[in-house]
Amino acid sequence: MNFRVKQCLLGASLAVFSMVASAPASAQSNDYDIVPDSWIFVMQSDVNTMYLEGDVKKAMSKGKAKGKLKHVYKSRIKGFSVDGMSTKDAKIMADTMDGVAYVVPNSYMQIMGTKNFSTAGKPAIGNQTVPWGVARVNGGQYKGNGIAWVVDTGVDARHPDLRVHKGKSKSIIDSSRGMTDGQGHGTHVAGIIGAKDDGTGVVGVAPGVTIASVKVLDDNGKGTADNIIAGLDYAASRARSGDVINLSLGGGFNQAVNDAVLRASASATVVVAAGNYRGDARNYSPGSTEGDNVLTVSAINSSDVFSSSSNFGNPPIDCAAPGVEIMSTLPGNTYGSFTGTSMAAPHVAGLVLKGNISFDGVAANDPDGNNDPICVF
Repeated sequence: MNFRVKQCLLGASLAVFSMVASAPASAQSNDYDIVPDSWIFVMQSDVNTMYLEGDVKKAMSKGKAKGKLKHVYKSRIKGFSVDGMSTKDAKIMADTMDGVAYVVPNSYMQIMGTKNFSTAGKPAIGNQTVPWGVARVNGGQYKGNGIAWVVDTGVDARHPDLRVHKGKSKSIIDSSRGMTDGQGHGTHVAGIIGAKDDGTGVVGVAPGVTIASVKVLDDNGKGTADNIIAGLDYAASRARSGDVINLSLGGGFNQAVNDAVLRASASATVVVAAGNYRGDARNYSPGSTEGDNVLTVSAINSSDVFSSSSNFGNPPIDCAAPGVEIMSTLPGNTYGSFTGTSMAAPHVAGLVLKGNISFDGVAANDPDGNNDPICVF
């Protein structure tokens, strides 16, 4: 990557050091996306991370830069995040510490799905239903041994329609909460990917696949880029070929998030929601990420029409999938529907697990005029 090492790009009240030269100027995060006095430092790929935490604290002391170390990234992406640090001290830190490739402000992220309250919270479905989205992508009949890493609001491990691996699951934001999902979004995403084919409830695209929950968003479906990078770093350090990492979340453009996705894709295919901002996906993260093992997904309704809320743009979008009024699992052995590119991405994640993605038709009325192909098995 062609980093402008430690170059300062000033904008409004914030400084961004060493942004990737190819990042679109229109895609810089707006002030309202930014977490105040919070920064993500990405290190050069050859940095030894064994002593990174100590090196960070030493650099803070040497440069007299005030801040609180939050995350240290040691797997696919190397770096760290700091809270309580002024723009001036972030610049000092970047100048003092060897091996810093670039620094970006931390930014807010959120789920890319909206609950349809008329259907949410329904009790267990007695006779199994095949949701229209699963039928549209030709899902079902999974016999593989991959793992779906759901980086989200958590997953209800007690839901009888899901197979959740508690040992591989982790909460990045609150270890005391474990895998609980107070929002419902992560549990819904997990059901689209792999709800069991057991005669009750719903069935997923890759029925019965093992789900690993990585909780990075709170019970309001909100979070920050540095937590999401930590979740990706965790999943990538444990994922293997044949697994899939699902990111049904997003926010303003953040180069560190995109780079974390690219680095994670060296471990497993990463499937990303295009975003629900009705804009060019290139202006949002992680939807703007492009890579050989990264799939960005827009949303369609049951008539194969492009969803009115979905981001557009090909590239970076690779294909479209069902994302409107999708029925799936919810916490407490209940079911309900959500709408958004959050729901489109896990359909494709399930197809990745099944191992053979093809196309059937296109998303009609795509705003960019280049109708996205619809991913199916």
